[in-house]
Amino acid sequence: MKNLKEILFYNPFEEYLRIDSSLSVAIEDHRISVCYIKRSPVSLRIEALQTLTISEKHPGPGELVSTTGMVLSDRGVKNKEIILSVPHEWVLTTNIELPGSVEENLSDVLSYEMDRYTPFSSEQVFYDYRIISRDNSKILLMLTLINRELLVPIINTYKEDGFSIKIVTPEQTASSFLINWLYPGKKVLFLKRTSDGYLSLLSQKGLPLSLEEVSTADHIIDTLRKDSGDDLRPDMIVYLNGSGLQDPLSETGIPSHDLSESLKKAISGPVSGEGVSAIGASLMGISGKETLNLLSLGKRETVKKPVALSAFLLILLALIIGASLTLPVIKNEKEVEALTVEINTLKGRVKEVEALKGELKVLNKKINAIRGFKSNAPVMIEILKEVTTLLPDDTWLTRLEVKDGKATFEGFSDSATKLISILESSDIFRNVSFSSTTVKDRRLNKERFRIKAELEGVEQGK
Repeated sequence: MKNLKEILFYNPFEEYLRIDSSLSVAIEDHRISVCYIKRSPVSLRIEALQTLTISEKHPGPGELVSTTGMVLSDRGVKNKEIILSVPHEWVLTTNIELPGSVEENLSDVLSYEMDRYTPFSSEQVFYDYRIISRDNSKILLMLTLINRELLVPIINTYKEDGFSIKIVTPEQTASSFLINWLYPGKKVLFLKRTSDGYLSLLSQKGLPLSLEEVSTADHIIDTLRKDSGDDLRPDMIVYLNGSGLQDPLSETGIPSHDLSESLKKAISGPVSGEGVSAIGASLMGISGKETLNLLSLGKRETVKKPVALSAFLLILLALIIGASLTLPVIKNEKEVEALTVEINTLKGRVKEVEALKGELKVLNKKINAIRGFKSNAPVMIEILKEVTTLLPDDTWLTRLEVKDGKATFEGFSDSATKLISILESSDIFRNVSFSSTTVKDRRLNKERFRIKAELEGVEQGK
């Protein structure tokens, strides 16, 4: 029944039209990063991204759960499925060559032969694989595994708090996915500062090719300076802001980019130089593409979508909709033509009315300006007369402003302080005071003042 429902209601454009969200938690070097991304048909945005620094190299299950809850609190996040990025130190990766005939049963073969290729049995680990290359007789795959004892307590603690972990992937895989998302198809060397030095990750097309942890970046940079033509020589180098590698990397002759700057251009939201593997893990969940999931135990689910049937139904539906829309249009064509003629006739009249409105508006402005000048002129004349009479000869004004029943005086005087009492003695000024500090002008040998006063006994024009 489920397969029949999928066939009948399959939408080939569903991936582009759906609104998705993806929640990830990354266990990093002395850090926990939580990232929540939402995708709609028109945008991709980081809704939450936070990195918490901790004293231990790696956090315990309780600290992981509490940090996740703290970041998501008050954000209305309904998605409780987590993609967990684990440190590269927790996983074991090895390349295995197998006969091509076993490809259809790789999960069973790996489970049976696990103790042959690794120090563990299949019951002791979670694992998954990526096929690196294949030919007619052999396949080369990368097997990645993690001890169950590291993951089970984390899975159970999250479960008790209402979360479920759906994907577990190594940090190098999450970072490689992000790098390939930003720089598709490029062979990229990613350098990240850690508490012990630098992490050097070489990846291409989302697949980690090599991973190295060094105390200083000198050895890596010296190697890159030599154009050896090695297959592992990168097309470009990316680093995080503040890594201090910009100048040394410029000497290698290989193009280099700041990963955080590229992120800011590619995705909206609170992007910084933190939480790289968390962002990559969230993007893995949004993409819907097949990824390295250690919880899968190497199993693959292949669902063949009935694209041909869906395409036929879409075409049939389009024809029906087209017919239903075309008939009413043809029927109303004459009515539309008649309305168009009437509208064109009225357009000329509307323009005439709009022109008259514009002229009337200009006239009203001119009338209001004349009225304002007429009403305010007597007031200004009376104030100027009063000020001219009161102010001593050693005082002159540079500016006089009258507005909203208040007057402001600016100018120079031998003694600005005495002006307060002089203006207070007037019948038209009250509450006289300095509106700014008096300053001595050495060039004029006078005090520069700014005085404000309220008007009284002056009839304001209307």
